[in-house]
Amino acid sequence: MKKTAVEWLVEQLKINNYISKNSHWLIDDAKELEIQQKDQLAIGFSGWCLEENHNIVDDGEKLLQIYKAENGL
Repeated sequence: MKKTAVEWLVEQLKINNYISKNSHWLIDDAKELEIQQKDQLAIGFSGWCLEENHNIVDDGEKLLQIYKAENGL
């Protein structure tokens, strides 16, 4: 499974000894925010597809790029 941006950053910070014992709450908050952003993207994209009557069977990736461009994502 691919790493999320937050997971990658945490790994890099650990390698370079930049994470203190007290910073784990920040990491947890960042992971939760990342989950919320993914959920918002999925909900927004699916709603957009339904509103615009887009068929995502064959061109889902292209439609996602159009949705992101239209929404500044």
